[in-house]
Amino acid sequence: MSAVRVQAMPGAAIGAHVGDIAALRIAVFREWPYLYDGDVDYEASYLSTYMRSPDSVVVGCASRRSCLKISACRRTARWAAGTSAAPC
Repeated sequence: MSAVRVQAMPGAAIGAHVGDIAALRIAVFREWPYLYDGDVDYEASYLSTYMRSPDSVVVGCASRRSCLKISACRRTARWAAGTSAAPC
């Protein structure tokens, strides 16, 4: 079994990983209850929101071979104003 690593990075740093993240999102959302038949171009466009946002964070869990889990969030005006609950 290969080691699993968890890494947090600013959204701008995910550019090299967009293909893997898009593939994971498509695979996850293809299952019930979503039944989403996505495509890589749409997912890359969606993920570009996080790459362009200076307040986004992406946390990924990966093995040597593949991206296993991913979570992303962006700071909102409420969060920036001092709300105690983060939006992610």
